[in-house]
Amino acid sequence: MIDFAWSEFFLLAIVALIFLGPKELVVLFKTLGRWFAKIKALQAAFYEHVHQASIEIENEKKNKPR
Repeated sequence: MIDFAWSEFFLLAIVALIFLGPKELVVLFKTLGRWFAKIKALQAAFYEHVHQASIEIENEKKNKPR
């Protein structure tokens, strides 16, 4: 995972404010927020599918005759 310090985030926000302006910066942050929310939802769905698959595999191992 990418790790940003607060100073790096602040510098990035100042540069974006200078180049984009305050109106476009708000639109950018809203768009980024939507993207991150979608990514987080996809991640949660992926983890849920993996978890369910692992449960099914464990159940098959338990019910498998030896």
